[in-house]
Amino acid sequence: MNDATHDAYQAYLRDLANRLRLTDWVVELHRNTAEAGAWASVNVMGTQDTATVRLAWPEFFGESPEEQREHLVHELVHCVLHRQCDVVEQLAEMWSENAACQFARKAFLREEEIAVEHLARVIAPFLPLPPSAGEPVPARRDPGPQ
Repeated sequence: MNDATHDAYQAYLRDLANRLRLTDWVVELHRNTAEAGAWASVNVMGTQDTATVRLAWPEFFGESPEEQREHLVHELVHCVLHRQCDVVEQLAEMWSENAACQFARKAFLREEEIAVEHLARVIAPFLPLPPSAGEPVPARRDPGPQ
């Protein structure tokens, strides 16, 4: 990913985060590629409102602007739901030998992914499309009326 593309998508990601009321979050676009099999992925820190997004490139950039937008919104919705996921992970660690707890962890993660995808599909059409590489992204710092 060249500098112009990185800068444009970093600004776009920040704009999306602001519009999703993640204004106090640090959201960074990492240059490393996403996890295998994913168009995009996010790593959310457990103790800070910080998220690192990775894209599967060059594949991500072969997607339509609408699909790119939906993938990025999907990753940002994970930030919103991260705290609940973290609680389930902590419980699973505490009772790692308990089969019911491990089942609940896997089931919760699956259901969380379904909910995140649903919310992303509902929300994404109301948000701006990504820029072409190198085009400036309009700044939106104010989350608007609440």
